[in-house]
Amino acid sequence: MLRIGRLSLALALPLSLGAANYVFLFNNLSSTAAVYDADSLAPLATPTVGVGAVKAFGVPNASSPSQFSKFYVVTNSSIKVLDPSLAVLATLPLSGSLAQGPNAAVLSPDGLHLLVASGSQVQVVNTGDSPDAIYGIPLPSAPTGIAVTPNSTRAYVMMPNSSAIQILDLSQNLARLISTTVGLPSGALPTAIGMAPNGSKLYVATPGSIYDIDRISNTFTTAISSFFGGVSSIAFDRDPPVNRAVFNGGSSAAILNIPSRTVGVNFTVSGANINKMVLPGANRALLLAGAGQRLYLGFLSAGGFVSELTNPQTGLPYGDNAADMDASPDGARLFVAFSDSRLIKLDPSGLVASNQISTTTAPSGLSVIYAPASLATVLEVYGGNNQGTTGGTLSMPLAVRARSSNPAFLQTVNFSSTSS
Repeated sequence: MLRIGRLSLALALPLSLGAANYVFLFNNLSSTAAVYDADSLAPLATPTVGVGAVKAFGVPNASSPSQFSKFYVVTNSSIKVLDPSLAVLATLPLSGSLAQGPNAAVLSPDGLHLLVASGSQVQVVNTGDSPDAIYGIPLPSAPTGIAVTPNSTRAYVMMPNSSAIQILDLSQNLARLISTTVGLPSGALPTAIGMAPNGSKLYVATPGSIYDIDRISNTFTTAISSFFGGVSSIAFDRDPPVNRAVFNGGSSAAILNIPSRTVGVNFTVSGANINKMVLPGANRALLLAGAGQRLYLGFLSAGGFVSELTNPQTGLPYGDNAADMDASPDGARLFVAFSDSRLIKLDPSGLVASNQISTTTAPSGLSVIYAPASLATVLEVYGGNNQGTTGGTLSMPLAVRARSSNPAFLQTVNFSSTSS
């Protein structure tokens, strides 16, 4: 068996200024976003980004990774480019309306390509270009979801009217469509797509089935039965070795045991549909559910009916009107925007008191943007350990995560292997 035997840092980037972390709040009827410091929740700016803003991304500065070189805010019809001071630099119009879905817009992990599903194209911004420009990659039908490999070399594009998953090559400055596709069975139309954070497999949900796809051969073995007619999103356990994924089917969410390829238990909220899931790590799952939009806490190892999340300071639930939520990259903080003009930062473990502020607008969504670590202090085997080989070819990628709370950016890692 092949086993990762030793990990060591080969290059450490120098420490720079303190990391800048942000929370962007959006109101879908307002043309301005409200930006807050994610650490103190102090207000920073209210840039004019256009009506219908739904997602923001930060591009790390390669020479000073704990800072950002620019930001992008994606709306239903355009992309706003912001400078590091959050001033608007440019507006890039989309060719069609932004697709609906949790991963209709994604930034590649290396920060070099912003990909947006719009109309019948994937619109691409090469973030290193100045001035920013946008170009389109036409597809056979309208895309709705994009998943990028952790090494940022490939993007997989889901089209709900096609059983073929399209593949984009991101290894060059200009992204391009390649002729190879991932072919699902005839009539199997995808409803959700996601890439395991350690790059082990691509996951696609169709009505009644889950497909775990080898991203080297772009094939799958057999379908995994999920018993769901319409999975809308996929979330992954972020802790090594990434053993579970959760597939949101609305009335309940199936917990997939990745090594055994089985769905054993589900998350269920009594009398309510699940609208969003966040998996911050440490076996936890946070669910936003019900007509009242309330917060619930479940555990991946148990599944079943989940309980409402309570404030450790008061012992009471956080209440109705939770519009959106997201976690910091290390999962230590969860940010929740409430449509009754509240923003809460809380510790999913309940060990640290939550922090709440009143917002100037009623948010309908948020994006959490954390700067990567400049210097890694922790190395983890993230996937692909203890593999056998066939003809010298590994069955899945070896993955190592370098981090110091947040993952490190542009960190070189050396690792050796031993056989047993």
